Parts: sequence; C-alpha cells; structure tokens
Amino acid sequence: MYFFFDEFRLYFAKIGIGNPSNDYYVQVDTGSDIFWVNCIECKKCPTESNLGIKLKLYNPKASLSAKLVTCKQDFCSATYDGGIPGCTSDMLCEYRVVYGDGSSTDGYFVNDLVKYDQVSGNSATMSANASVTFG
Repeated sequence: MYFFFDEFRLYFAKIGIGNPSNDYYVQVDTGSDIFWVNCIECKKCPTESNLGIKLKLYNPKASLSAKLVTCKQDFCSATYDGGIPGCTSDMLCEYRVVYGDGSSTDGYFVNDLVKYDQVSGNSATMSANASVTFG
C-alpha cells in the first residue's frame, strides 16, 4: 500500500518491520540511499507527519529478528569505505544524512526482517520479506 501527496511530492509506503511484524508508514525518498525509521529512544521524534500519517517508533528490543550493526561488521566498513575513524569493534555503526533542504537524520544501523507487497508481472501483489539493514 502506498500514498502519494501531490502537493508535497511525497510518497509513503506501508511496510512491516520485525518479528513479530509491526506496520510502519515510511517516506519513499529518492534523495538518500539510507532507509530509516524513528527509534523508540528518540525523545523528540514526531509520532505523526504534517500530513496526518501516524508514525510508529521502532523498538529493536521488541523484535526477535533485530540485530544491531557494529563497527566490526562488513556492512559498516563497506558503507564507509573502510570504516568510521575512531569507531571500535564493539561500538554501534552510526550514520548521519543531511538533505538538500537542511533537514537531517542520524542514528545507528539495525538489521531486521522487512515485509512488503511485491508486484508481479500482471500487477498483482503478493507478500514478500527480506532481511534489511536500515537506520
């Protein structure tokens, strides 16, 4: 399921994250290669968009399949062309993205199960899932 808000040129998609799966509405953003959701630890993160869409806060501790990504993992070193300076093997792999409008996001990477609707050749959808690393 997706929503498009023409006035703002925003796309939102409904996906499931975790095991057990919880539904999240995420903005589909072509300006970044990092997929991210707001985390439960964030005290200032919104729980509703300016468009009235409810934004659930992700809690990796509530998912049996969530794994925090550390600096020693291949994903982190590949993302940063060799790793983050000063990041030791037991530290979380962090990210920061600043967008063209000056807004930003930062946090740490998590790997978890993501469920979504996959479109087949005849425009029918079927449920699919994948292990995805996101912020």
